[in-house]
Amino acid sequence: MKNFSFSFLLILVLSLYANSPAFCQWSKAFLSQGRQWPTGASVGTKALFAGGYYYTNPYNIVTYNGVDIYDDATGQWTTASLSTGRTRMAATSLDSLAFFGGGGSYVNTGTIPNFTYSTRVDIYNTNTNQWRTTELSQARANLVAVSAKGKVLFAGGENGTNSNLKTVDIYDIATNQWLITQLPRLGGTRLGVTSVGSKVYFAANNLLDIYDMNTGQWETGAYPQQTIGISGISLENRVFFAGGRLTASSDYTNRVNILNTVTNQWASATLSAGRSDIASVVVGNILLFAGGYGEATNTVDIYDGTSESWSSTQLPNVSGPLAGAKAGNKAFFAGNGSNTVDVYTVRSNQTCQSVQSGNWTTTTTWDCGHVPVASDYIIINAGHVVTIPSGDNSARKITFKGGSLVYATENSKLLIGLN
Repeated sequence: MKNFSFSFLLILVLSLYANSPAFCQWSKAFLSQGRQWPTGASVGTKALFAGGYYYTNPYNIVTYNGVDIYDDATGQWTTASLSTGRTRMAATSLDSLAFFGGGGSYVNTGTIPNFTYSTRVDIYNTNTNQWRTTELSQARANLVAVSAKGKVLFAGGENGTNSNLKTVDIYDIATNQWLITQLPRLGGTRLGVTSVGSKVYFAANNLLDIYDMNTGQWETGAYPQQTIGISGISLENRVFFAGGRLTASSDYTNRVNILNTVTNQWASATLSAGRSDIASVVVGNILLFAGGYGEATNTVDIYDGTSESWSSTQLPNVSGPLAGAKAGNKAFFAGNGSNTVDVYTVRSNQTCQSVQSGNWTTTTTWDCGHVPVASDYIIINAGHVVTIPSGDNSARKITFKGGSLVYATENSKLLIGLN
């Protein structure tokens, strides 16, 4: 009976650990300069934190032109420079390129520095480590950026005289050409934005503006909350808009509004604390929502897309409004005046997705680069047939997304959920 009790307890502990939505560990790194409002971007194996500002005394603000770059392929940090020092930029990436657009710089002309708005877009090529520049049609800061279907968009923002800009600059990397359009209803700052397929979704104040990259047409819809400062991110065919500030009451919401772009139906979840302007990062099938304004600003809420479960943890060193980026299986969070970067590492063997048909015990069948083990979540993708060989094979959970399993022999076994 004692042996049974111990075995049961051991299985229970391992099961709880394996069911934890995020297998991870925290570590830290350091930026070349602590600063407020850097801008984060992810491209290839690299995470970048560009610009921002810091104080040298109560009346002197330095707008930073430095870029800190972490390369997951080497595990090393390097630095580069923007063409001009800027803060409150928007960033996105596409293929091997990272884009940092708009923003502005502080000019110290007296006790109250002036802010000068910028049209500049700095473009970093991760393949060549080269930088080049282009320009937006309109100088502005606190805008948003997103990429889809070979194009990048910079939308909204404010320029000091107009706080509700609706301009959308669309850059086609294939033709090196810009197209200009207008948001039909939304505008200004603190918009939520993300993309799925050819469509880009902008959300705020009960409104949803949607731009289709394939057709160049806008459509409109309703957003479930009267909020601003929403964090947008996507996972497969779903759009996640997290948190925000309720404009009617100035309270912070903990709601996550989730749009299934196939069925066009909304669902919802809740963060552990109400916050706005959250740094959101996706690592594999894991979504992380970190920091922001509001309640518990050192909180990270975590959604595991494989187990479809939520959990939370705490940022160990930084808090408040942060910039986020990812490289490999690591998420990086930095800003709010600190030079410390909190680094969250998701276990690389958490999820194995099929990349082709093949044998279960062949590593090239999987994107995780190893044969699945008992703690792994498995996804069999559409059109893939995975063969279970003779003997014992194991996994934590299997999700079929159009693929299938076949058993090679009568002695083929697949043990599910035993770890």
